[in-house]
Amino acid sequence: NLRRILGDPDAARPFLIVTPGTIQFDPESDYWLDLRDVERTAQTLPQVKPDPARIIAELEAVAAAYHGPFLEGFSLKDSAPFEEWALLKREQIAQRMAITLGRLAALHESRGDYEAAQRHSLRLVQLEPLDEESYRLAMRVLAAGGKRSTALALYDSCRRLLAEEFGVEPD
Repeated sequence: NLRRILGDPDAARPFLIVTPGTIQFDPESDYWLDLRDVERTAQTLPQVKPDPARIIAELEAVAAAYHGPFLEGFSLKDSAPFEEWALLKREQIAQRMAITLGRLAALHESRGDYEAAQRHSLRLVQLEPLDEESYRLAMRVLAAGGKRSTALALYDSCRRLLAEEFGVEPD
């Protein structure tokens, strides 16, 4: 039934390797995985020659592929090792996405594309709500793009959140 649902019976290389006692995903099958693109881009971009258009295109593709926390809502209640692994993986991916969004926002800002910079920096603030640097970036591109009142409202949100969570004022 699972093979039928996945379209596996018609595939040249099925997604599943099935034995009487196990079902395993075949990593050699013809599949697409957003996480693989995120990890590959994070590894290869530092090694490519600086070509801003190419870097922006690749980072945009990664940002578009990210739809939320890794395995959000999925859990194996009786498996502490799985839960620990999933939490660690979730944090690693979120950290990579934060770097991706911050880099995208900065690249767009440097090119004067404040609308794109605002979009990515605000998404970064959502992903990292306790990171003051993310707020600074978002406020800077909002102000540069003529949205001073939105930047001030964001500052106020940051100030309140830091006061509630840590009892401190923003730098």
